[in-house]
Amino acid sequence: MYNSHFRYPDREQILLCAEVDLNTVAPDGSVVKIIDEYVNMLDTSDIEAKYDLYAKNSEARHPKTLIKVALFGLCNNRFSLRQMEYDTRFNLAYKWLTGNESIDHSTMGKFLCLHKEYIVDMFYQIVKICKDKGLIDFEILAIDSVKFRANASYKQMKNLEALESEEAKLKEKIRTLIEHVDDKDSTEEIQKEAAEKRLKKIIEGKEELKKRIEKKTADKSEAEKKKIIEKEKINLTDNIALMIQQANGETNAGIHTTTAENGAHDIICAFTVNEEANDSKSYIPVIEKVNEVLEKEHALVDSDSGFSSFDNLEKLSEMGQEALMPDKKLEVEEKGNTKRGEYDRSKFKYNKEENTYRCPENNILEKKSNVQMNGNNYAVYMNKDACSACANKEKCTKGAYRTISREAREELVEKMREKLRDKENQKLYNKRAHIAETPYGNIKKNLNYRDVKRRGKEKVAMEMALLFMLHNILKLGRIEQHRRTLSS
Repeated sequence: MYNSHFRYPDREQILLCAEVDLNTVAPDGSVVKIIDEYVNMLDTSDIEAKYDLYAKNSEARHPKTLIKVALFGLCNNRFSLRQMEYDTRFNLAYKWLTGNESIDHSTMGKFLCLHKEYIVDMFYQIVKICKDKGLIDFEILAIDSVKFRANASYKQMKNLEALESEEAKLKEKIRTLIEHVDDKDSTEEIQKEAAEKRLKKIIEGKEELKKRIEKKTADKSEAEKKKIIEKEKINLTDNIALMIQQANGETNAGIHTTTAENGAHDIICAFTVNEEANDSKSYIPVIEKVNEVLEKEHALVDSDSGFSSFDNLEKLSEMGQEALMPDKKLEVEEKGNTKRGEYDRSKFKYNKEENTYRCPENNILEKKSNVQMNGNNYAVYMNKDACSACANKEKCTKGAYRTISREAREELVEKMREKLRDKENQKLYNKRAHIAETPYGNIKKNLNYRDVKRRGKEKVAMEMALLFMLHNILKLGRIEQHRRTLSS
């Protein structure tokens, strides 16, 4: 019974909706217009060739239309398939993009899934357009990594011991349930099917984890192998997800990506999706990708200490690529908070001609042996007699004598340290933070993108390609609009 004192919706009336000119929805300079303009420049012939346009009742939407909708969805932080379907039905800006056609979520999902590699290629097409438009100056290339929350729980991170323990428990549970199954609709049968599904995931995860461990423990000592086996984990929901510590202190499963940004206009030139927490493995591949796509090398590559390794320094030398890349030990030494204080390793001076070290007490340490650590070869230097007679030995070592280990390629580290101590190089290196972090600031703050929606390396790479493509397109559009304004 309605209370007559209230007004209730009258849904029996006929609405006369005003006509809308869709062109008024997308004025020049609007985000939707910018996305439309630059996606139209893309070559999608490889995708188009996969469509059977002559099939009966074919109503295939053009790939560019679907890419535009995906990019605009990212721009509005509405990147789920059902959100995009809803928006194409009821949002005028999306209707302008599609020509007033709605796009079913399954259509969009199939498109993104089937054409993952082509979408990555489209990102690099946009990078080339940025180059052609003069937005890349080839001076400083900043390498950095960013972490986004994965579409997975960190509680699904398991080491080998945990996987084997859960596997044994599940097998026993399934065996017990089988004995009590009465029919296919019974509670026991439902529980058995769930346990079998989980067991399959456990076994698959264990096999993938074993492959990773085998790769990482090659040429390692037994003690090193044991540490790796205990430490190495895999996420059962998304096997490329890694444990990350957020700025707010939260622990999450995360996706690591490495990007290369040009300093002129904050253009992201290349990226990789990392399967390891160690960023150094992605350093050279991302530089090589930039060189391949742009067909020209940058004058200087800047990166933080997370990318420093003997392998990377050696490869840079082989490439003839100028770079500024501090190592972690240098950063600690520069801050002056080393554990050993004035008797830190940095105070032991190496003599290349004599292949010796001079300690802070002016004693000479000579090479005595060779060892292998973490897959690298080291020469070991010591002077037992000098150490035993040293009045300040307690400041230097708790052992009977001090040893210094030197990697065969350590000269490359020393040369890099000398470059970084140069004042002009310091100025160049200090530009890195702004160049590298500006795109991430735009992505996380302005686009409000922090969570990866998809799982698996290929799907995540596709999502990153769309995200970084969007960043570059918006930069490109605004700069080009400014240029047009100045020329008019």
